[in-house]
This record gives sequence, C-alpha cells and structure tokens, in this order.
Amino acid sequence: MQAPFDDELLKNERVLWLTVVEQAMRDTRETKPSVRQSAIDWLLCDQTDFPQICELAGLDSSYLRRRISHLTQSGISCRSQPRVSQ
Repeated sequence: MQAPFDDELLKNERVLWLTVVEQAMRDTRETKPSVRQSAIDWLLCDQTDFPQICELAGLDSSYLRRRISHLTQSGISCRSQPRVSQ
C-alpha cells in the first residue's frame, strides 16, 4: 500500500503533465505563427515526447490526437517530419 504522500505526489505529477498538454492545445490558437505551428507539430506529429507525456498525464495519446485532428481545421498539417525515438 502506498503512503498518502506518494499518492499526493503522483496526483501532482499528473496535474503537471495535464497542464503541459493543455498549454500546447492553447498554443494552437496563438496568433504568432511559429508558436502555433510548434504546438501543432508536437500535438499531432511528435512520436517521442507527446506519447510519453500523455502516458504520464493518464491520457491516451492516440485518442487525443484523433480528437484534436477532428476539432482542428482540415488544412492543419505538420511542418516537419515526426520525431521518432531511436
């Protein structure tokens, strides 16, 4: 059985990673094109950090990407090649 401190620490870490994903979603509406495109690239194309952060946040990265793609304009695409872990 985990100590209450451990449970609280895990909860706080999850909130931190949820906030990272939430900020990236906000950045897709940013007026500065470079910020907006970086957020889109990370949310929709990154194959390394995004899935790992979603896992830490307790989110299903594949489901989230499908929802984000569905909610965004059809013209949105990745600027660069997806990052893949080696």
